Amino acid sequence: MRGSVPSQGASAPDLLAAYATLFSSGELDSVFYRRPALETVTSWRDATSDDFRFSIRVPREITHVDLLDAPQRTEEFVASIDALGARLGAVLFTTPPTFGCDVDRLRAVLEAIPAGVRTAWEFRHPSWMCSDVFELLAQRESCPVIVEAFEETFARELLPGGPLADRYEFPFVYVRFRRETYTYADLVVWGDMLGDVIGEGRNVYAYFRQSPEAICYATALSELLAEAKAATFADVIVPEAGVTPMPQGIL
Repeated sequence: MRGSVPSQGASAPDLLAAYATLFSSGELDSVFYRRPALETVTSWRDATSDDFRFSIRVPREITHVDLLDAPQRTEEFVASIDALGARLGAVLFTTPPTFGCDVDRLRAVLEAIPAGVRTAWEFRHPSWMCSDVFELLAQRESCPVIVEAFEETFARELLPGGPLADRYEFPFVYVRFRRETYTYADLVVWGDMLGDVIGEGRNVYAYFRQSPEAICYATALSELLAEAKAATFADVIVPEAGVTPMPQGIL
């Protein structure tokens, strides 16, 4: 039987350490609102095992204020989380829905990021879903984010096995589950798709939105992917930081 996360009265390191015994990764959304101090970053590292992976959302000043027009800010931010070392799985960029495609700005940001640091991009304006962008991401060990919403999956062609995914061969898959509820049948479908990705030897990053049921969804998907993970060395990364009964912004 799986363990549980301590009550909200526990310290932040204790909560993260307990969370890390349940799952192999967390998506840190609180960084979007404030940059972490070095002491905070090292506390994340020290509270987790060597095989735990963090996905870090870049601050809003980079994506929503500067609109990717200050690549040095990205370089400085990535340097500020360098203490995570190998625990840094991916850096997440989420662009605002009013910001249309600008390939030159994207290229400049990608060039400012050190080699070996993976980035995932949630583009909220449809103009970004084009070959110039996808080719840039594939060349830089990066990928577009698949957003699974209630109405439909944004950019369905990016799903594993879809025409865009097959054409560009992104090195990993990053999914953000945004629906309020999921049935077990829904998770089985995703388990099949993402299990194929793991079987190919690629990493999977998949996170559920904060909700009372999210930890159950994450656990179920993790168990569905366990067999594929055992067969191939790949990270199976499931729930979002804050999905558990932790206070929002703890990380």
